[in-house]
Amino acid sequence: MPFVRIDDALMAHLREHGRFGDTHNDIVRRLLGMPPAERVSARAGASGSGALMPLIAAGTLAVGDTVTWYRRNLGEVHTATVDDAGRLVTADGAVHITPGTCASSIAGYPCKGWPNWRTAAGASLQQLRDRAAEAIAADRPTSGAAAG
Repeated sequence: MPFVRIDDALMAHLREHGRFGDTHNDIVRRLLGMPPAERVSARAGASGSGALMPLIAAGTLAVGDTVTWYRRNLGEVHTATVDDAGRLVTADGAVHITPGTCASSIAGYPCKGWPNWRTAAGASLQQLRDRAAEAIAADRPTSGAAAG
């Protein structure tokens, strides 16, 4: 993904002209008079299982759940839905295999998605992933344990 550095004045202008659910790319394309970018649908979307499949398998996340990223400092709220392949699908139809690629696509620069995306109950995807890992570790016998 190309990286473009912009100044604070341009970012403020983008925020002024953005609509709910717009990515920075959407706003720039609209301001330049370009057609909207082609969107990937969930059916024809990114191939393969997404990073959320272990959470779905563990029962801590369900297909159809909505997760939210509150960008408090920017006054933005973004949502994505968990699809049946463990991926995140944003309101514009873009499909993301990991929470990080989803967050980075929205922000326009690399950022962490696991701690930022939250369930309706308020738990971050990172917390859910940590809990699932702890549950798996608790089910494994410790090495060197005496059989008996």
